[in-house]
Amino acid sequence: LKWEEPDSTSGVPITHYELRWDDGDYTDFAHNITNLLPPTTTATISPLSEAKFYRFQIRAHTVVGESEWSPVYRTQVCGLPDSVTFPDPALTEHTDTSVTLTWIPPAFTGCASGALVVGYQVEMRQGGNPYSAVHFGDPSVLSLTQRGLSPGMSYSFRVRVCQWDNCDRVSDPIDMKAGAQPVFAPQALSLITADETELQLQWRVPSGLPILEYELRVGLDDDAGPMVNGWYIGTGTAPTANTWTSEIADRPLDIAPITVSVETGAALPPFTWAD
Repeated sequence: LKWEEPDSTSGVPITHYELRWDDGDYTDFAHNITNLLPPTTTATISPLSEAKFYRFQIRAHTVVGESEWSPVYRTQVCGLPDSVTFPDPALTEHTDTSVTLTWIPPAFTGCASGALVVGYQVEMRQGGNPYSAVHFGDPSVLSLTQRGLSPGMSYSFRVRVCQWDNCDRVSDPIDMKAGAQPVFAPQALSLITADETELQLQWRVPSGLPILEYELRVGLDDDAGPMVNGWYIGTGTAPTANTWTSEIADRPLDIAPITVSVETGAALPPFTWAD
């Protein structure tokens, strides 16, 4: 435990502090320590029972008397929990001004017999600005739709696990750029050249944020089978070329529908059409 010195002692030095606590069952304060000498403002209390809630109070003594007891401080005897984890993707429902963040409760809450998690605090920052709290919800709430974002701006989110008296355990950040998922125009794909061994395609760049990577898939045998071949086009930095050339000498003239999808660093949208 740690405490602060009294605001005032009327100029009389503190001779010692007295700390008391209960048995973790809301009965009387049954234990105390009286030899806490200044300038110390900390004390370690042991042994205590795991997962119990204990109440503590402290007061200061001088040669002319003692202070009132401090307000009760109540805490659960547990370690820090694990951090929350995130599904893949953690960020969904992107629009130009909003996004939904989802997280998974910690696997370990700080005690083998179960620590009390009172809620989750979500913090956000824009660019390199400091984090600020944008949400606190009870432990049954595992998602947040954050609105009021600026299209094209970078944001980071992190989630804190809040126990009875602290929110010290914080997740790694989740980074994003605000913007709607890319949308292809109808008939976006076009053929540039084709022969027995090579196919070259081009497509119109979709609307939305700058493209980090395209994924192109090729289905064979006139829609009789799944889209089995796939290529990733791009290096993870924008802009990405909107053309593709691939040798297909082992299956000459056996190209069926070609489907293009796109990701912008957040989540990969589903395939929606083929040309």
